[in-house]
Amino acid sequence: MAAEALVARGYYVIRMGAVVGKAFPTDNPKIIDYAFNGMRTDFMDIYLGAKCSFCVSTGTGWDAVPGWLFRKPVVFTNFLPIGYLPTFCRNFIFISKKHIEISTNLELSLSQIFSRGVGFCLSSRQYEDQNIRLVENTPEEICDVVLEMVERLQGTWLPQKIDTVLQENFWKIFPKDLITSSNNKPLHGEIRARFGANYLRKNQVLIN
Repeated sequence: MAAEALVARGYYVIRMGAVVGKAFPTDNPKIIDYAFNGMRTDFMDIYLGAKCSFCVSTGTGWDAVPGWLFRKPVVFTNFLPIGYLPTFCRNFIFISKKHIEISTNLELSLSQIFSRGVGFCLSSRQYEDQNIRLVENTPEEICDVVLEMVERLQGTWLPQKIDTVLQENFWKIFPKDLITSSNNKPLHGEIRARFGANYLRKNQVLIN
């Protein structure tokens, strides 16, 4: 859905990946399955990261090329663990998987995620041990945050009055003062990134 929406806005979409399980299900000529069509090379991976308008990722590796190396904007979807959000860049926008309490089928708030000790879990077993089920972002949620990035980059983004309050409340709860054990330095410095505006509007339980 997000790829088709980007094409409708005038973009070409290139699906990245070195090892993928199946082809991208589209016959749109402006959506190029570079990861699956046999054209992938290490050089092209770097070149495309340098030349793209922005990247859409789940935080699993290649986004470091456009985002870290070439300072390109990045949209992160399904991001986990939420405590490791790369918050240092103004051109990053995030949405995360939902954390659902299995016994009650209720979504955890941001404060509950950290109080339950799952804000930094790195394996599915750790979530299961805490009775937490993870729910992936819907195509609509992904499309919303991708188009938010497009409109911000084009200068056409129209925020709602509630957006500032929602962002402020999210980052007030987010644990910004954590110290890493490896070098005894803060894990997060100045918070420059944003959480997806439309996602927060529709999931205000996250900041309750």
